[in-house]
Amino acid sequence: CNECYLLKYNPILAHRLTIPKPAPENLKFTPKFYFENNSLKKHLQNQDLHEIWSVIKDNYDSSIWITLADKATNGAFKEKPVFTGLCEVMVQAAIRKDNNKGKQNIQYNEDFTNFLII
Repeated sequence: CNECYLLKYNPILAHRLTIPKPAPENLKFTPKFYFENNSLKKHLQNQDLHEIWSVIKDNYDSSIWITLADKATNGAFKEKPVFTGLCEVMVQAAIRKDNNKGKQNIQYNEDFTNFLII
């Protein structure tokens, strides 16, 4: 068809398809215009968050909690309010589970709530 022919010989599309994706170690230094205007993509420029997102997205056999704990012990999330908020929520959930209580009315800090809204 005519549309397929136009796509096949479109020089702009052919040029865009030949541009390689940046390597994961260079992701942090990739100019922002290569990314869509999406806040998730903005957060994924952080190499540690990108690795965690890959574990979640690709359903690797390793547990996400082991990956998070490893990153935290290496100081990747030091002074990061979203990560500390996540830790606080998980501690509250574990305490409630140990006490045989429901998980309703768990308190979230503001930074963690804003992250969840993304």
